[in-house]
Amino acid sequence: MTNNLLTYENPLWKAWSKGTGQGDSLSFLYSTFLTIGVFVTLIASVIMLRIRKIPLTEVMNATYIVIIAGVLGGSIFGKLGTGVPFYKFFYIWEAGMSFFGAFLCGFVGGFVFLYNKKDNKKVSIWVYADCIVPNVLLGQAIGRWGNLFNHEILGRTTSVEKLQWLPSWIWQRLFYYVDPSTGKETSELVYKEPLFMYEMIATLISWFLIVFVINNLGKWFSKKPWKLDPHAFPVKKAVRYDEIKVIDTYIDIKYKQKFINGEELYKMSKRQAWLKAYFAYQADLTKSDQAQKIIDDHTNIYLKALDKFKNFKNIFKENQKKLQIKMKNNKITKEEFKIQIKDLKTQFKDDTKDLRIKKSRFKSFLTLDSKKLYELNNPNNYFVINCGVATSSYIIFYAIIRLVLDSFRTSYELAFKWSPVFNYMSIVGILILGVISLVIAQFIAPKKWREEGWLYEKSY
Repeated sequence: MTNNLLTYENPLWKAWSKGTGQGDSLSFLYSTFLTIGVFVTLIASVIMLRIRKIPLTEVMNATYIVIIAGVLGGSIFGKLGTGVPFYKFFYIWEAGMSFFGAFLCGFVGGFVFLYNKKDNKKVSIWVYADCIVPNVLLGQAIGRWGNLFNHEILGRTTSVEKLQWLPSWIWQRLFYYVDPSTGKETSELVYKEPLFMYEMIATLISWFLIVFVINNLGKWFSKKPWKLDPHAFPVKKAVRYDEIKVIDTYIDIKYKQKFINGEELYKMSKRQAWLKAYFAYQADLTKSDQAQKIIDDHTNIYLKALDKFKNFKNIFKENQKKLQIKMKNNKITKEEFKIQIKDLKTQFKDDTKDLRIKKSRFKSFLTLDSKKLYELNNPNNYFVINCGVATSSYIIFYAIIRLVLDSFRTSYELAFKWSPVFNYMSIVGILILGVISLVIAQFIAPKKWREEGWLYEKSY
């Protein structure tokens, strides 16, 4: 029973090798699993948004853009370098879908839409991302089973005996109908490792780690509110209602009523304790406004400097036009024109010397400081996992998965088929980008770019 034996009892190979040319009769399941994966991602995202009580209107509108852009991007990127005609790049029902292309185009489409809408609802783009992006891993895990029926995303050549621990409906499909290196039908039955299944397992584990481990690290390792103040957070011991310390929150906190020895007492769950201590904590409005004013004043320095710079520039242009008219009407010579233009430029540089640095939007962005506002919203300095960490973790986890699994593939099966070096460099670049994004989200952004008035963002 050898790996390349054409007479091996494989009903799929028999049907194809007899000249039907139709491949696996269940190949329609490719699009079926892809569709199921999309809907599972949407359902999981809606659940996470509902848990945070975030309005769904903008997200649902963005979904249409994400799906259309993602499907088209996946098809186009997946067929690049395959030699198929350009018009077939848009054949989304055919094999050759790149997840990188789908995610990139879908993410960009959704990001642009939600970014333009963020000021309306006062919901950060990173809040949306943390509720949606990690769930893409669920969609990937489900969608990968479609690759089995399309005979795609397989690994290195192996013997059939090593695959028979799998159910027959899996291992009997672990071969290519079409050679990825040539695009032609194969003439030998060559079994491959189930790379799609390895990716499915890895993505499921990654989703679990992000949603249930990383997102909860703050609650596990932070100081506990009920230990700091048992009367404000009666988790371990029930207390009388008049003994509960009042703390301002923007939502109502729920307590459990208990009767002990005929006395009416109250306790709260750990989840409600965390809401009262941090996630729903409402800082003093007067102090918050003062901290926000410092941020606004800093921004206004840039805006005022930019406005003054534009005024000086307009004055310079007007004077320049006047001199050009004078020269055209022979009221001044060309030499006089050059001298006076030089004087105008010198005057413009002198007038805007101090404004050039102040008008820099980039410098204004880098020098922002919202540490005071951050401290007001987290007075007890609880350790929390900040907004954007879950999204960054997704980028890191999936980049690692691709780095490992791509080593099982031939160059013809990589995302960038024409350049394996560029393929690995791009993945490493994405991994580094994810690490940088995580560091900024957790340690830098909350204390530099936080602003008051944004809802649901207390993961900061």
